[in-house]
Amino acid sequence: MDGIEKVVVNLLNNHGVFYASLLSQMKRIMTEQVPTAGVTVRNGRIELYWNPKFLDPLSAKAATAVLEHECMHLVMEHIARKRNREMKLWNIAADLAINQLIQNLPKDCVTMDKFPKEWKLPIKTAAEVYYQIFEKHQQKIEISSNGKGGMHVKIKNPDGSTESEFDLNDAGDHKPWEKSDGEDTVNEVLKQAVKHAVEQTERQQGHMPYGIEEYINELLKPAVVPWQVLLKRFVAMTVKAGHKMSWKRPNRRYGDEQKGKLANRKLALTIAIDTSGSIGNDDFTTFISEIRDIQRSYKSDVTVLECDAEVQKEYKLTPFAKVDTKFKGRGGTSFKPVFEYIQEKRIKTDVLVYFTDMYGDFPEKRPSYPTLWISVTDNEKAPWGTVISIPKHSPKQKLNKNV
Repeated sequence: MDGIEKVVVNLLNNHGVFYASLLSQMKRIMTEQVPTAGVTVRNGRIELYWNPKFLDPLSAKAATAVLEHECMHLVMEHIARKRNREMKLWNIAADLAINQLIQNLPKDCVTMDKFPKEWKLPIKTAAEVYYQIFEKHQQKIEISSNGKGGMHVKIKNPDGSTESEFDLNDAGDHKPWEKSDGEDTVNEVLKQAVKHAVEQTERQQGHMPYGIEEYINELLKPAVVPWQVLLKRFVAMTVKAGHKMSWKRPNRRYGDEQKGKLANRKLALTIAIDTSGSIGNDDFTTFISEIRDIQRSYKSDVTVLECDAEVQKEYKLTPFAKVDTKFKGRGGTSFKPVFEYIQEKRIKTDVLVYFTDMYGDFPEKRPSYPTLWISVTDNEKAPWGTVISIPKHSPKQKLNKNV
């Protein structure tokens, strides 16, 4: 029995069905070409590379933690989400996002205490957030090989002196990512693998891993609204209005109706969320799912307004931050305050996306910007704007008015 099989048995005996199922679906490649372990997706299959000289001497708990680490890279979609980011910084950012959720990792892994407190790294957030902070301080970070297959990281003060330095013989090697399939293939393969692991866990009445339920739900629950297509239409409208925007060539294989690339210049996008008493928890779940897909489609900050009979909260939502689920309101419903608030606060808005059940008072005057109403009911009555009805988060989509 090799080291991987021992870990799978250990997981099955300790309520780790989810991770055991994921590992069982991987093509295992034992090699000394990687210093530790690594995963990738090639030719439509997940591949797991592991070095027996690294893994076999570890305790059962540490070896299990290493492979959980690799599984979490898959669940968090770090392979596809790397895109054109600098590899070494992305490696550190991705590992930092994961390692806060895992116990019993070997020493010399990426942890929060290895970075200056004045960088104000947030706890348990997305890899992209850490990457942005590291990129901001890139001139202070010096990365080199430590001669052991890992990295030596030196963080400098503004005067050039060394503030801290440490080795990172991390839990995983990310070189295999560079030879992965395309983003669309990777996402589909991972989706199917995670779906199978969830089903196995449910059948065996196992426990889902702590801390990653949100990522699993996000991976398996696709948004209903084709945000890339709709936002592209709004961009086209602003072009007609005199704004100059450019688009990269659409994907010939999948056509215009599939996800492509957003414009280099972004819309000023505002999202309004109906937080009145008629909105249930299932509706909020639908709102969150759609807003997350907007984040994936729209790589810029958006203004979020929460409103019942008045605007209760305003905040900026960055492309990779979590949606604030502590919704304020639950009173009566009126749509008027949002439009009044945008005007009074002079919030730049090229497009307003309003998530609601469509039961409320509409402003008498149509705004100067287009409005997209996302309705969680069959009610599609609006005096102006475009209404998309997605009751019970079904695939049904209807557009009943021109913007």
